[in-house]
Amino acid sequence: KEAAEIATTDRQKWILNVRMIRALGGPPIDAWAQIHSTSNLDWKAISTEFFRSKIAGAPPVRSAEDCKIRWLSYLDPRIRKGEWETEEDKTLIRIAKEENETNWQTIAQRLNTICNSGRTPFGCFQRFQTFHNPKVIRREWTKEEDTNLRRLHKKYGNDWTKIAVFMPGR
Repeated sequence: KEAAEIATTDRQKWILNVRMIRALGGPPIDAWAQIHSTSNLDWKAISTEFFRSKIAGAPPVRSAEDCKIRWLSYLDPRIRKGEWETEEDKTLIRIAKEENETNWQTIAQRLNTICNSGRTPFGCFQRFQTFHNPKVIRREWTKEEDTNLRRLHKKYGNDWTKIAVFMPGR
């Protein structure tokens, strides 16, 4: 019998699919089609099943939330990680301006609807900040900026959010 026929519960089917994906080195389309939606997955069970601690009785080495975030942000085969096309960039810039460069979840959804691109909210944010945000200064640091950064770091330590307030565009 096919392995999928032997698996009786949704959890067993999910585990079988993950094992198939791992064994084959990538997500076969039929295995992905069986998963359908990740919204109803038992991330705690997945965490426990695949990330057991080597110490008896200890919690899993990856939490349910870790597993969910990793899947939704990186491992989901629907996510596109390659080069950005010109049309995607133009659309990203337009949508980001319309959304006041906030709410990256909405920006990604709109971009994916228009361009069918499969980009994540973080991917959109990262692309915009790195290449398209006109507020970001992209030149060499001046000696004054270096001195100011050292002074602020000495005062605030690694609290980069506070430091960033005093260094707009950097």
